[in-house]
Amino acid sequence: MKRICPKCKSVLGNYDHYFCSRCGSPLPPDLILKETRQEKKFFEHQDNGKSTFSFLVRINYKLIFTILGPIFFLGFVYFLYTKNLLFVSDLEQESPVIVEKSPIEIPGTVPSVDLLFSDYIPYQSSVYLQISSEDYKNDFFDYINEEFKTYYNSNKDLINEEIAFFGIKAGDEIVWNIVIETKGDPVSSGSLESFVDGNYSVLSMYEEIIKECKDSYNEISKNLSKSSKYVLAKSSIPDESENYVVVLNSDFRNTIDNILEKETVPEFYKNLLEDVKETQLDYAFIL
Repeated sequence: MKRICPKCKSVLGNYDHYFCSRCGSPLPPDLILKETRQEKKFFEHQDNGKSTFSFLVRINYKLIFTILGPIFFLGFVYFLYTKNLLFVSDLEQESPVIVEKSPIEIPGTVPSVDLLFSDYIPYQSSVYLQISSEDYKNDFFDYINEEFKTYYNSNKDLINEEIAFFGIKAGDEIVWNIVIETKGDPVSSGSLESFVDGNYSVLSMYEEIIKECKDSYNEISKNLSKSSKYVLAKSSIPDESENYVVVLNSDFRNTIDNILEKETVPEFYKNLLEDVKETQLDYAFIL
């Protein structure tokens, strides 16, 4: 039986459920199409009151698990392997081979050496000279400053044999200073500026240099024991050598030729500097 729209008299189709598709008028109850085959098919897909959307979501979860499941499994296996929790073959369970490695020398590090005096000497010093020979000491005092020689000769019976001389470049000149170790109580510095620490004394003509030495010793600034060039040179000098020089920077190396031209330079000091120049090493020593 055909359904006719009461308003526009058009024949209604299966798609005209509640309204006329031609004029848009609502259909009377006796012309409303209660249920279609498509609707029936839709509701047949419902499961225990759950919507088709829930059904689709369940399908997506399965798809996600199918894709991600193997990835998680492989990740879990790798975790167990890295933590040594997996069983391994008897071959892999054999005792590990222990390889004894020789120490690796890292640039800037050196074997432990006796760094006597270096804690008191500023890092920026240009040259370091350690002397034990009485003749060499007197010759060098004559070369650098008469006041140092007067001080030494007045107190040499109270001073240990080794004396450290360190030079700091100021303009074109090298300003020399000394570090001594006394056998007992500190010795008066006289007219010289000084920094005394126990049996050690730093002596200089300049108050500013003494302040730098204090800062170096108290580690407010770096001292010579932090200089890899000094420590490496010190470790290369034979223990039996008691008279040696260490060139600490290129500024001093560049002045060696000028120093060697001076007639007042002590012979032993000249020999040391000539060795430094010839060998291109940062140190030279006298046995």
